[in-house]
Amino acid sequence: MKIKSNRLILSKPIESEIFLIQQIWLDEKTMADVGGIVHLTDKEMKKWFDRISISKTDEYFLIFLSDNQCIGEVSMHRFNKEKAEGELNIKILHSFRGKGYAYEVLNLFTDYLFNSHNVQSLIDEVYSNNKGASYLLEKCGFTIISQKSETTIYQLKKTK
Repeated sequence: MKIKSNRLILSKPIESEIFLIQQIWLDEKTMADVGGIVHLTDKEMKKWFDRISISKTDEYFLIFLSDNQCIGEVSMHRFNKEKAEGELNIKILHSFRGKGYAYEVLNLFTDYLFNSHNVQSLIDEVYSNNKGASYLLEKCGFTIISQKSETTIYQLKKTK
């Protein structure tokens, strides 16, 4: 499954691309704003990959430039069927930030979820000091629904 724009391709990963996911999760600058690096063993990574590959509710995509260079990931997880609401995850490699990719990805991805699935809203909990994420979410139409001491929760509702 692929979702394309002029500059980007969102693609469901295949098993041979697990190393790309690991590169994202192990990049300290990329992961600094989301709690730090995630290190899984090869066995743990394969188990995670197998789970997302068969999930009927989670949606996970790698983000590629048109020249096939992987620049990040975007996903929806923890889908609540009763609320028709999922949790958003987006990571753009630090070296590719500031070029408008996250904005483009988020618009492609939310359009896909709202129009191809029974998703009515997305939420994203970000660290309150993550100004880049807050700016992106607000630019894409997310609104604050809750603030805690260290995090802010944003929501985007599907418009009819």
